[in-house]
Amino acid sequence: MFGRAPGSQPHARGARILKSSRFLLAAIAALAFAAPAAATQPQPQQLETTGQLTSPSTAAGTWTGTGFVDAAGTYTETFRFAGKTIQSQKVLVGASGTIVLEIRAVVVWRDACTAGFTAGSWHISDATGAYERLKGGGAPATNVESFGNVCTGVIDVVHEGAAHDD
Repeated sequence: MFGRAPGSQPHARGARILKSSRFLLAAIAALAFAAPAAATQPQPQQLETTGQLTSPSTAAGTWTGTGFVDAAGTYTETFRFAGKTIQSQKVLVGASGTIVLEIRAVVVWRDACTAGFTAGSWHISDATGAYERLKGGGAPATNVESFGNVCTGVIDVVHEGAAHDD
């Protein structure tokens, strides 16, 4: 019924809320300006996949990485042709983790059996394990070392580009 004296409990509660709010705002500001994890500069990367067709739209084999990632392992691939292009996903599995490549390339038939590439791109779309922060991309090599042979089923593709940790 009567008014409260200054410094009574409701005012003290308001002061605690104000102090808590200031602390919360300071903590949010500190997190917002916290230094991000150090990313590495892009470095040359080559990924070579050597495999065999396992169906009209899949392949499997081995991969070797040189450059930022020096590693090797096995890979599986799914692909589809769309006119003069090929779209592919390669899953590279190594002792330290997995790297997933998304690839698009223009196909040029060198003869009745052998396809090569004149243009295209690849990028790392996902990675696990030691490669979890890996980013990168580039282009399939457009030389005779990169080819797919539908008659023998042999596929050897060199992906050249750059990679780094994000």
